[in-house]
Amino acid sequence: MQTSAFSSSPTGISRRSHSRRRVAHAVIVSLSVSVLAFAPRAARADAGAADALFKAAKELMSQGKIPEACAKFEASYAEDSALGALLNLANCREQEGRIAAAWARWGEAVEKAKKLGDDRSAYAQKRRDALGPRLPYLTVDVSNPVQGLTLYRGAKPLDAGAYGTALPIDPGETTLQVTEGDDVLWQQTMSLAEGQQATVKLDMKKIRDAAPTVKRKRAREDVKLGGGAAAPTPYWGAQRISGLVVAGVGVVGAGVGFGLGGAALSKKSVVDANCVDAGSKTSTKYCTPAGIDAASSARNLANASQWLLVGSAAVAAVGITVFFTAPSGSSASELERRAYFVPIVSPTVGGFVAGGSF
Repeated sequence: MQTSAFSSSPTGISRRSHSRRRVAHAVIVSLSVSVLAFAPRAARADAGAADALFKAAKELMSQGKIPEACAKFEASYAEDSALGALLNLANCREQEGRIAAAWARWGEAVEKAKKLGDDRSAYAQKRRDALGPRLPYLTVDVSNPVQGLTLYRGAKPLDAGAYGTALPIDPGETTLQVTEGDDVLWQQTMSLAEGQQATVKLDMKKIRDAAPTVKRKRAREDVKLGGGAAAPTPYWGAQRISGLVVAGVGVVGAGVGFGLGGAALSKKSVVDANCVDAGSKTSTKYCTPAGIDAASSARNLANASQWLLVGSAAVAAVGITVFFTAPSGSSASELERRAYFVPIVSPTVGGFVAGGSF
């Protein structure tokens, strides 16, 4: 299909092109019908935004960025439901390989063109008819329905009225899930090629009765239409890296604290050389000015060391807890997900406290 066919040919798809032959008819009909049927929608339309999105979509199409272009066409049509935007959207979905979505959009374009008296309805019908033989169909037969259970096809729940009916779907993988709330009781992923038909029979009561006690949760935001599952959390995520950095700061602080403690001990020789005992029955000492300065400096260094060690231990404990409570993904062990280790460091005691949920 040539892209140029959508800009200049008689059957082309510009966003708001109209046939000269229907101008007079449009004037008469629009005065009597559009005020009642289309005025509320027109009042909400943002033609400027729609045009900008439409142009962006066309540019993306020319660059071969089909999925991105389709998203822009969708947004343009949502802002202002022009027939040209709808036709381009249908064409884009077809090029994307989502032929069921394209088939539905071509059908919508046929009806819209007929209501507008636009001769492009025949073109849209021809494109829709060409997709018919290529569509895969999936039938889901449900027996023994159970209140509270929901059947999903891809990202959307399947209405009970659709049970037992062959429904067109896009080629590729399609995931069926039976859920109870957020709990997945049953799941099956299948792959259908173009033109293929398949039937799945589900006994909802048996599925509920056979469901395991421990159920996994449905990944609502990550299940795509046609299948897909949540990606595993990487082991070295932002939380785990942050925890490691914070713990490192605590370790560095502890090192500085031990250094200050060593400096305090180094003053002992100065104090011993400049201070003498007042007597055997008292702890009082007589010191020279140098001894007094050394003793005071030693006390200050010892206090700073003690508080720095206590603070560093708290910082390290926070970092380690953040590290081991991070989502561990598929590469971490159960011990890493559930255990934590908190260091205890002070001038008089050291060690670790371990804990967790098992």
